[in-house]
Amino acid sequence: MKRYILIAFALVIASFSVKAQGEALVFTRTDLSPVLQGTAGAAVAADNGPWNAFGAAASGAYMDKKISAGAGFRSLSGNLLFNAAAGIALSDKMAVYVGGLYNAGAVVADYRTNFMIASAGFGMGITDRLSVGANVRYAGQSLTPENRYGGISLDLSAGYRILDNIGVIAGVSTLGGKVASATGETYPQPARVYSGADYSAELESIGTLNLDAMAEYYFSGNFAAAAGLRLCVMEYFNLRAGYRYATANCVLPTYFAVGGGASVAGFNIDVTYMKYPGDSAVGLGVSYAF
Repeated sequence: MKRYILIAFALVIASFSVKAQGEALVFTRTDLSPVLQGTAGAAVAADNGPWNAFGAAASGAYMDKKISAGAGFRSLSGNLLFNAAAGIALSDKMAVYVGGLYNAGAVVADYRTNFMIASAGFGMGITDRLSVGANVRYAGQSLTPENRYGGISLDLSAGYRILDNIGVIAGVSTLGGKVASATGETYPQPARVYSGADYSAELESIGTLNLDAMAEYYFSGNFAAAAGLRLCVMEYFNLRAGYRYATANCVLPTYFAVGGGASVAGFNIDVTYMKYPGDSAVGLGVSYAF
């Protein structure tokens, strides 16, 4: 009986998460950086600290610290998603990143579903303004003891600093082989092309204001765009907000987000609230750089 329940659950989940979206391993599109979470994904052109391990590594080519490390979690629908990442500057124009993610999902007939990601990134500055990067990841998901699947995917990105306060980035993400569902059908991973821009302005006696924008097109035919802002007050406090619009079957839906954080003695502590249609998520991140 338990086996039949597990199989039925796997088929339902596979039907929802694969057929409805047209893609597999859609959780690879989860934003893990507090900066991305707080701007609804708009700040893709910004340096996302150790979380460059999970995507857009070109934005992290110029680390201003030797080592950065971070950890965090997200709570969505009662499930907890844990992640950790670290970056090392090999020079003033070269950095490497590693990171991992694990989610323990629902318990069905004594079996706990789960998914995980192991990822690495590399960013390199070609000039003082032009950078390139690559990320490679393995993502795996287990719905039953018999229904486990995974795949490898690749990201490529390039960033350019037009002016000291204007940066842009573009790339292709999640290029990988197809993944088989519980029914034996195969589905592509959520491959996409994207571009983003970041503008910063100094506010006298207050701090720095950043305006972010991002657009992405999925090979499945879906489209999304996001806009956000970040306010850094006296280098110690950060406020973020963003809104994402997405087509109906996009792997990440339309949602808005707000977040805030504080920087003390090299530590950054960030909290984010994300409101999705019919649900919401809370994220917490802690990072340190030296």
